[in-house]
Amino acid sequence: MPVKDDIRTFLQNKEFDKLVELASRDKKVIRHLTSFLYNEDELLRWRAAEGFAAIVKSPHVLSIEKIHILIDRLTINLEDQSGGNAWGAIEAFGAIIAARPYELDGQIPKLFSFIHDARLWKGILWSARRIGEQDPGLLKNRLHMVIGLLRNPSKTTRGHAAWTLGAIGDSDVLEILETLQKDTNRIHIYDQGELREVTVGEIAKRSIAEIKATPQHFKPSALSKKPLRVPGRPRAAKRGVTSRQKPSV
Repeated sequence: MPVKDDIRTFLQNKEFDKLVELASRDKKVIRHLTSFLYNEDELLRWRAAEGFAAIVKSPHVLSIEKIHILIDRLTINLEDQSGGNAWGAIEAFGAIIAARPYELDGQIPKLFSFIHDARLWKGILWSARRIGEQDPGLLKNRLHMVIGLLRNPSKTTRGHAAWTLGAIGDSDVLEILETLQKDTNRIHIYDQGELREVTVGEIAKRSIAEIKATPQHFKPSALSKKPLRVPGRPRAAKRGVTSRQKPSV
């Protein structure tokens, strides 16, 4: 069976361990896996991004130098202005960082450099969630960007922003999240290998519970009572964050 067919089967069955084993034997796996980031099947694209995370977690498969080369290639696709070429690339970028956050934390500014592109907001927010699950402190200087998207007209954007805050937010964002609890708009979020349909309000409630369950080790500055900005680069605000365990959505 061709390597690409094997990869497809592993992604469809969520057999990431077999994907890693194949990648350790065949260098072509990375190239073929990249092609799935641009597949028309959304679930397959998400699992391809997850596949990169699984491979990157195994240092015997890819050295840190090769990981940086892989990130550079994804960045080139993201910088391509032709339209659809960036499908799945931002999610793979974020999943890779989350797989080895303390070695790749220097790539976080590059990830957020694409925040000006509204088409990439969902992927950036999902990536921030994944990184925040490992260490929310890595994103303390990006928190204001996530907060600025909570009141975005796009249900997908504000839903993912609310979900991200469950991992990187603090007690000061609770009031804003509470205003979203009655939002009945339904969206899909990729979590634990599946696309899950939830309402924005359900996400907000879960993020509130997640934040409340996390001890606050210091008092962050209060949020402004003025309306939050919606643009891709909202006004900065200092925040403190603490680590927390990953919940399921």
